[in-house]
Amino acid sequence: MRWIVIAIALLALLVVIAILFRARLLASNKLAFSCSVRPSGEKRWRHGLAHYNGPMLLWYPVLGLGMRPKLIFSRSRISISRVEEITSQIGSIPEAQIIDLISDQPVGDKSNKWQLALSFGSRLGLNSWIEAAPPGGDKPGFII
Repeated sequence: MRWIVIAIALLALLVVIAILFRARLLASNKLAFSCSVRPSGEKRWRHGLAHYNGPMLLWYPVLGLGMRPKLIFSRSRISISRVEEITSQIGSIPEAQIIDLISDQPVGDKSNKWQLALSFGSRLGLNSWIEAAPPGGDKPGFII
């Protein structure tokens, strides 16, 4: 019985170490930023990190072991329809800005309308990234 308790404790410790290592690895990307997401109309925020990868915005949840993004937004298929500044904190983002992001196709398995909570600087970076679509490529999203 004692060995089972020790084995479970060691397994739990390994899982915690793996989660921390994954979070550190994702955060080490210079193009990563804190970003909470939720499908439009839902109340619960999912906290995570997003980063730019060419024409894709990849979003990873903070907690988890997988190295694959949970959400992938294509620059040529998204637009920002609304920006709202709030004074409260969402996750690790103080004075977050909430944007309504619309995709012309469903993202993940949920919705084509998402809300993102991010800092002012991260929102400006997202605006620039959307507008920076290459000439002759698909048109970038309209930014308010």
